[in-house]
Amino acid sequence: MREKNQRLSLRHLVLRLLVIMTIQVPCSFAVPESDLLKTWRDIYGDWQKTNCVWLRYESSSGKKTGFARCGVGNKPVVILPGYSEPALKYMEAVYDLIKADTGLGPFYVWELPGQGTSDRLGPTAYLVHVDTPDRYIDDFLRFMEKEVRSRYSSKPILVAHSTGALIAFNAAARRSGDISRIVALSPLVRPALPLPSSIVGLIAQFYRWFGFGSSSVWGQSSKPVEDQRYATNKSTDSSVRWSISHSVLVENPNLFSHGVSWDWLSSVLDRGDDILANYRYINLPVTIMKPESDFYVSGAASDAFCKNLADCSSTIIAGNMHELLQLSDSKRNVVMSAILNKISSVPDSN
Repeated sequence: MREKNQRLSLRHLVLRLLVIMTIQVPCSFAVPESDLLKTWRDIYGDWQKTNCVWLRYESSSGKKTGFARCGVGNKPVVILPGYSEPALKYMEAVYDLIKADTGLGPFYVWELPGQGTSDRLGPTAYLVHVDTPDRYIDDFLRFMEKEVRSRYSSKPILVAHSTGALIAFNAAARRSGDISRIVALSPLVRPALPLPSSIVGLIAQFYRWFGFGSSSVWGQSSKPVEDQRYATNKSTDSSVRWSISHSVLVENPNLFSHGVSWDWLSSVLDRGDDILANYRYINLPVTIMKPESDFYVSGAASDAFCKNLADCSSTIIAGNMHELLQLSDSKRNVVMSAILNKISSVPDSN
C-alpha cells in the first residue's frame, strides 16, 4: 500500500511539473525568425487575403476607419495597434494566434483613425492628428458597438499596444462591462517627455488656443520611410522584423504616417489624466507587459496605474525596446506565450 501511494505521489509530482513547464516555458511560434525573411510575404500576402476581411466603417465625423477581421469563432479578440501602425504590421501576430488553435476568434485588428487604411484627419497624409480630443475613444466605442458586441455573445478580449492601450483603458473606464480582459503591451499612460507633462500640456494648449493645433510638434524627425535605418531605431532588437515592417511601408506608402500634431499630444495627455483619475471604473483583469526601460512611454506612470487597479499584474520583458511583438524570437516567444496564457484562460462571458 505504501509503495502504491509513493507511485501515486510520484505520478502527481510529474504531472504538476509538466503543467508548470507548459505554463512557464515559452512556446516556439509558427515561423522562426531565421525563416521569416523567406516566408513573410506569404503571411502578409496570400495568407492574410485568405484568412482576413478588410473593412471600413463610418465614424460620427463621417470619416472612415479601417479594420481587419481574421479567422472565425464566437470569442473575439481585438488588437489595438500603437501610434502610426497599420493593421498589416500585425499579421505575424494574428497568424501565430490563429495557428495556436486556442478556440478564440475571430481576431480583429482595429486601425486608429488617421492611420493605416483609415481616412486621414490632419492637414497632411502622413501627420498623426486627431480632429477632436475624444476621437480615438469615440471611434473605438462605435466600432465595438457596431462591429463586435452586436455580432458575438462573448465579450471581447483586448490586446493593445502603446497608444492602443491608452484607448483600451479609456474604453474600459467608460464601458467596463463590455470587455472581458485587457492585455497591454508597453502601454501609453504618459509619454516619455523631456519636460514634465504638465508643462508640455500647457505648451500644447497654447498652440491649440492660437489655432496651430494641427501643426507638427517641433523636434520630430521628418525622414521619409525610405531613409529610415534599423541602426537608429528604438523599437525592436530584431533586424529581421524591422526590415519586414519597413518593407511593408515602403511597398505601401499610403499606410505610412509619422510625426504628431499638438492636438494629438494634448489629447493623449488628457486621456492619460482621465484613466489615472477614473481607474476605479475599470472592473476587469488587466495584464501589463513592458520592457525594463522605454524611450517612448513612461514605465513609472503605467506602474502607478496598475498599482491602483483592483486586478492588475505586470511583467517586465528584458531590454529597452518598445515594440514587444516585434522583438527577436527569444523575447517575443515569452511575450506571445504570456499573451496566449492570459487570453486562453478567460472564461466565456456575455
